[in-house]
Amino acid sequence: MALVIGKGIGPPAACKRKNDERGNSGRYRAVIGCGEEISGTAMYSSFMSERECHMRIRPYIESRDFASVETWIEDEKIHALWCADLIPYPVTKENFHAFLEKNALEWTDSAYVATEKSGELIGFFCYSVNAGEDAGFLKLVIVDRNKRGSGYGKEMLKLALQYAFEITGVKTVRLNVFDENAAAKHVYEKAGFREDSIDRNVFSFKGELWSRCHMTAAKRGPEGSDKT
Repeated sequence: MALVIGKGIGPPAACKRKNDERGNSGRYRAVIGCGEEISGTAMYSSFMSERECHMRIRPYIESRDFASVETWIEDEKIHALWCADLIPYPVTKENFHAFLEKNALEWTDSAYVATEKSGELIGFFCYSVNAGEDAGFLKLVIVDRNKRGSGYGKEMLKLALQYAFEITGVKTVRLNVFDENAAAKHVYEKAGFREDSIDRNVFSFKGELWSRCHMTAAKRGPEGSDKT
């Protein structure tokens, strides 16, 4: 499952502003998980699975996390599925962090990792907020190669969506995935994403043409229906 910012970058500015408006004096706790508190707001965990209660997300730390993330990109095809070759192959610490820095400046991306409570890394993703559209965007999502197909990706995405909806206050979260990446697309669907549209044959990899799917997850209302 190829589901990947910068040097320990924290929450998006929109999130900080929202916390300030709630009277939390800008306090922010970067760890999100079962029963955690973030800026004085309790995270509801009643809907979480047992595994999800043992998973947390925190900001990516360049000096300690890159060595793990690097090993998850095991070949050229996984690399292309993951980043559409926007980062040169093979990934190095220099080209990876140059790309993350660029996206942080251009799109206000922040990077996060998912960990077991023991601290073991499970996955990585980038997240940004488009305040004008009240929407979040996930990018460069990837899970430890040894944990793919075991439900970790779905649980990480659920935590990412919880963070997006409850902390940054967006109404929808979007992502793109190549249609070729059927395993990742299936995981996204299980986590609550639905396909909106598809751009046909927009990416070339070793003579193959891949299509790009645009997917969206909407915040759920109190009765389980999508909020509009």
